[in-house]
Amino acid sequence: MTSIRRIGTGALLVSVVIAGSFWVRVLAQATPTRLADKASGPAAIDPQADDLLKRMAAYLTALPAFSVRATNTLQVMLVSGEKLDFEAVSEVSVRRPDRMRSRRTGVVGSADFFYDGKTATIFDRATKFFTVNQVPPSIDGMLQVLPDLLGVDVPGADLLYTDVYAGLMDEVTQAHHVGIEDVAGARTHHLAFRAREVDW
Repeated sequence: MTSIRRIGTGALLVSVVIAGSFWVRVLAQATPTRLADKASGPAAIDPQADDLLKRMAAYLTALPAFSVRATNTLQVMLVSGEKLDFEAVSEVSVRRPDRMRSRRTGVVGSADFFYDGKTATIFDRATKFFTVNQVPPSIDGMLQVLPDLLGVDVPGADLLYTDVYAGLMDEVTQAHHVGIEDVAGARTHHLAFRAREVDW
């Protein structure tokens, strides 16, 4: 299971849990750094952050099947300018190369998604609306057409592609190791990245 928590406008904490143990054992030798030291430096890719991301991506890429549980925060701005945050929980199961299912539960909407290598099905549990569409025969191909085809994004889709590292690093200009933090009882590396349009 992968737990993903988006924090504020920037950093993304990613803790990979497989069979009950966090993906920190392979990363245990890294030394924590101070955010101030990295944030004030020049635009660059910190080798330590890059290496940790590569190792995490390689681990995910090698898995034939895995499950992800993500807590997402959707920020909505009202006409008045007031910002409201809505949380949703998504549970995604993947079996490479051509099987995936997802269940999203939250105030904004609750829906199920199924992919069988031929079709993508979305079922809205509140309205009982569903749609079935022909899609490419691979998870990568399906993820690429889904936003345009159905107007939906799969939570954490960047972590579901075959080449996780390439997708995450696309247009990244800065990266640094924030430090080691406790996430759900496990010591976990906190990395921060800046790209052209998004910080994560």
